[in-house]
Amino acid sequence: MAEDDIYTKDGTVDFHGNPANRKETGTWRACPFILGNECCERLAYYGMSTNLVLYFKNRLHQHSAIASKNVSNWSGTCYITPIDWSICG
Repeated sequence: MAEDDIYTKDGTVDFHGNPANRKETGTWRACPFILGNECCERLAYYGMSTNLVLYFKNRLHQHSAIASKNVSNWSGTCYITPIDWSICG
């Protein structure tokens, strides 16, 4: 009975596929990786959206209003896509 208490009860497994040990997985050990991933994702998103207007204007020869509208559509798609996948999944 005591051996069963060291494993998670929610079906979580480690990277080998074995039941996850409560003392060795999750909690605050994963936090720096999650925060680092989110930071990199935000930097990529805002860097891309800033340069996208210039790309549309200079390379695709779009008018400023159309380029801004296209970037707004891209931004909206980026924000709505995770919600859509969570509903469908």
